[in-house]
Amino acid sequence: MIIDKAEILKLQNDTSEHCVSLYVRTHRAGQVEADKIRWKNACSKAADKLLSKGLEGREIRSILRPATNLLDDNDFWLKLSDGLCMFLSENTTERLILPVAFENKIFVEENFVTLPLYLYLNDRQRFFIYDISQGHNRFFEANRHSITDVKIEDLVPESIKDIFDFENRSPNLQVHGEGIHHGHGASKDNSDSDIEKYVNLLVSGMQEIFKGENVPLILSGPEEMVSMFKMMNNYTPTINDYVRGNNEHMDPVELHERAWKILNLSFIPDHGVDQAEIEKALSNNEFVSGESNILSSLREKNLAKIIVDKDFMKKDEDEIVQLDKIIRSSQELNSDIVFSDLEKIKQTDGSLAAIKYY
Repeated sequence: MIIDKAEILKLQNDTSEHCVSLYVRTHRAGQVEADKIRWKNACSKAADKLLSKGLEGREIRSILRPATNLLDDNDFWLKLSDGLCMFLSENTTERLILPVAFENKIFVEENFVTLPLYLYLNDRQRFFIYDISQGHNRFFEANRHSITDVKIEDLVPESIKDIFDFENRSPNLQVHGEGIHHGHGASKDNSDSDIEKYVNLLVSGMQEIFKGENVPLILSGPEEMVSMFKMMNNYTPTINDYVRGNNEHMDPVELHERAWKILNLSFIPDHGVDQAEIEKALSNNEFVSGESNILSSLREKNLAKIIVDKDFMKKDEDEIVQLDKIIRSSQELNSDIVFSDLEKIKQTDGSLAAIKYY
């Protein structure tokens, strides 16, 4: 799935008594056993933390069961990215595979610890790849160094021959163009109306993925398909150039390399902060540093941007929990969250800094 700010806020609103947040660094391929051992250790540590909070074995096993069950799902461990996280409570079971190399951290608190997810939203090199043809379509989320397969089977037909079955599963789907009435799919030589309807279904289904997003999209596929998709698609950050050809059998690693060459880095917005912005804020008496000063600005509801040290996950878990509480409070003011190397920025103290509205 694609995680966005709305999904993070949904996790933050969980009101369960015991919220387990697991963050583990994983590998994209080739190290299944090592990843499973890390996950097993994370589950064991979470169980110890729950035990220390007074829960009994039966309760602990019930909360952690979705996480421990993954150890028996061999296919799951073949489809990972750089990071795996999971959020478990009596009300929530959420699993995320993300292109973020998390530090291994386990939290058991009254709320989910979601600060590491903002690293994902702030990655300036994040982009999408959508590879399409009449016979297939596959969607990826990527950054400079990694690519992650995102499952979209519930949103779009798997190929042009699957339109009939897909529409039967989605009776309320609104699609323009003529229908296909071939029983189990289109013929080998699909008509223009067949192709148009298929592409329209792809565009309509992908709207759910693109909702609330503003990262570059690079298309891959034959010219006819890509041109039609662009014409129907209203997702603004779609890059004009694309990976040409029917690339159904292209390895994701090669697809990633070709897409990255196309991507114009200047297109990707810079969500960070630099010394010049700090100096301007200082001159206007709008810069604050240190947790106590930031908490004071929060109480005054005067916090436009909060700056977190990019290496915050290397701190111990208690310190991260404290940072997470501050970030959670800042979201009530809709403050921007950015990550920077605070050691390189003067006038900063600790792992947090901020810029006020006035």
